[in-house]
Amino acid sequence: MPCSSALRDWAQGFLYGFGLAGKRAAQRLSVEGREALQDFYEIAQLEVDAGDLAEDEQQALTEIEEYMRVAAMLVYEDMHAPADREGGHELH
Repeated sequence: MPCSSALRDWAQGFLYGFGLAGKRAAQRLSVEGREALQDFYEIAQLEVDAGDLAEDEQQALTEIEEYMRVAAMLVYEDMHAPADREGGHELH
């Protein structure tokens, strides 16, 4: 399986898993997190060619892979950030 189809399939799986969390999960995302999900959606729609990739295309895929890694961590951080407390007080 070429790397491009693996990235596409991973993006589809990530979106499927995130979708299982429902609308409330999406509301917790920052603007950057929502943009990352939109980018994953666009990557998941890619049509991939089974042929060999040129060196510059392989480099571009490596950059996309790195972006997806960082974007997934951003979404994770958004989902695990503490909820804003009313008045700035923590409950003990």
